[in-house]
Amino acid sequence: MKSSSDSPGNSPQFQPSRCSPFPSLGVHLAGWLSPLASWRRASVAGHSVAIVVVVVVVVVVIVVVVVVVVVVLVVVVVVVVVIVAVVVIVVVVVAK
Repeated sequence: MKSSSDSPGNSPQFQPSRCSPFPSLGVHLAGWLSPLASWRRASVAGHSVAIVVVVVVVVVVIVVVVVVVVVVLVVVVVVVVVIVAVVVIVVVVVAK
């Protein structure tokens, strides 16, 4: 890639001043993109926090449902035991 200003004796080497009219543009772009990169890291961290919150909420809901089911089963068992006890007492009293 030679321009009209190249002399025949020049070797084709990478020369940033010839390749880019703004040699410090890359530095400026890196400066502009670094906040975007940190925002992306924060966004990824935010997503991981959101995932943790969702998992915690799901676990809490499951625990609450299990506790409610266990309490209902205990109440049903107690009611059945009381009914059976009353029936047994009535049968014993009537049989005497």
